[in-house]
Amino acid sequence: PLAIIEVSGRRWVWSPWGEVQWVRNLRAAGRATITFRRREEQVRARELDADERIAFFRDTLGPLARSMRGGMWFIRLFDGVDLRDPVKAAEGRFVFELFPAE
Repeated sequence: PLAIIEVSGRRWVWSPWGEVQWVRNLRAAGRATITFRRREEQVRARELDADERIAFFRDTLGPLARSMRGGMWFIRLFDGVDLRDPVKAAEGRFVFELFPAE
């Protein structure tokens, strides 16, 4: 299972555990099928570069986690990511922005 992060109409998926198989597959294919509650959606994926990943952790995931009760704790405990340091959080972690497939 993956968590799709949705903020202000934009969507991302990220890998807390580095370059795992789904990351390699998504990078190679550039597209995926998302299934949620029996509904399928085709998406395109664009991998964020290093600066964009830092911005994602600083400006998107960090504020989102802070807005949820226990969000920062959950991500630190289960994903091993300290969002208080977005530069370190972005190291070795891959993020893709998702777009509707054309």
